[in-house]
Amino acid sequence: MDLLTRIIKTLYLDLNKVEFEAYATEVGIFYKELNNEQYPKIIHQNHFDRLNQLLEKSKIHYGGRSNKVCLKIEPTIIDQPDESSSVMQE
Repeated sequence: MDLLTRIIKTLYLDLNKVEFEAYATEVGIFYKELNNEQYPKIIHQNHFDRLNQLLEKSKIHYGGRSNKVCLKIEPTIIDQPDESSSVMQE
C-alpha cells in the first residue's frame, strides 16, 4: 500500500491513536523543509492566504506550517473536522 493510499485511509477510517501517529510520522519524513524547490507551491498569494485561513479555523493534528515567502504549506492532517466546517465544504 503506497503512502497516499495510507493517508487517505487515515482520513476516512476510525483508526486508533497509535496508527494515526504512525501515518503522521511517515508524512513528516518526506516533508522536512518548506523552501525545498522540488515541493509544489500555491500558485497565487490570494489562494495561499485563503488556505491558511481555513487551517487557522481547524484543529490540526499534524503539519500546517506555511511559508508566505515561497507560498508553500506542508502536508496537513486535520483532526476530526466537522462536516459543516469551511475546510470540509471546500
